[in-house]
Order: sequence, then structure tokens, then C-alpha cells
Amino acid sequence: GTGEHDYSVQADIYKFIDDFTLLGTVGYKMRGDPTGVDLENVFFGSVGGIYQFTQTTRGGLIFDYRESAFASSDSIRELTGFVSRPINEEWRVQFYALTGFSNSSPDLSGGVLIKRAFE
Repeated sequence: GTGEHDYSVQADIYKFIDDFTLLGTVGYKMRGDPTGVDLENVFFGSVGGIYQFTQTTRGGLIFDYRESAFASSDSIRELTGFVSRPINEEWRVQFYALTGFSNSSPDLSGGVLIKRAFE
């Protein structure tokens, strides 16, 4: 980190339509200004949807946008697709792939997330 405090405000919106969830986020981040670095305050947001294919399997697409904290860099624009399903009652696995649409975003990325629920 920069050693300075950042502050954000954001709103999240969800709309449930049968087995589909439409979602969106809009926000603004005020960056701390460390000595010798000029950081910009930035807008950010996302829009996407999640579909429940079966009782246990869901997947979706989410587009993220974040303005760059540096005036000389591109904003981040990325699209992520994912599928998530349980392994058993405690464990869940999610596979995802991401592609970027700017020089500040990766061309292609992917991975696996494993989540465990604790009672």
C-alpha cells in the first residue's frame, strides 16, 4: 500500500428474475496522496448476471470497469465468466476465465476457487 487511507462509496443493485440474477455496482474511490505520487480519485462499476442452471450449479458473466489511479494509464475493463458448483455439503468449486479490453487489463486469465463453509 501507499501508507495513506483510501475511502470508497458504492451502491450495489440486484434484481432477481426466476433463475437469473441481474446485478450492478457503481462507486467512487478517493485515494490518499502519499508524498511523491499523484493518484487520481476514480469511478468504478460492474454489471452482469448469474444464472442458476440446476439446484446446485450456477454460472455468470460480469463486466468490470475501473478508472486508472494514474492519469497516464488506461482504465481497467474486464469480462469474467464463471461456473460454480458444490463438491459436497461443505466444499464448493468455481472455475473462471477473464479477458481484458485495455492495456491495463490482462489479455487472458483463469483459475479455480475452492470454498469451504464453516458452521
